[in-house]
Amino acid sequence: MEGKTLFVPRIDQSADKHMDFLKIYGEDDLRTLPSGVWGIKEPSDEWQSQKRVSAVCEAAERLDLILLPGEFYLK
Repeated sequence: MEGKTLFVPRIDQSADKHMDFLKIYGEDDLRTLPSGVWGIKEPSDEWQSQKRVSAVCEAAERLDLILLPGEFYLK
């Protein structure tokens, strides 16, 4: 992660169930992510009592690469 900024997906469990991408603040943060609804580790809204930056907000850095979770089907 040296010199890179990582944003990981989080499913909002409110009525609209949208996906957001929240900033990870280092290896300690990444290692301590709690499990989400399907047992996949997801970030909480805050890290060390501060609101996480979202990749879709104006404060986020320019993104060079986005990896989206998904399924692949072969016919």
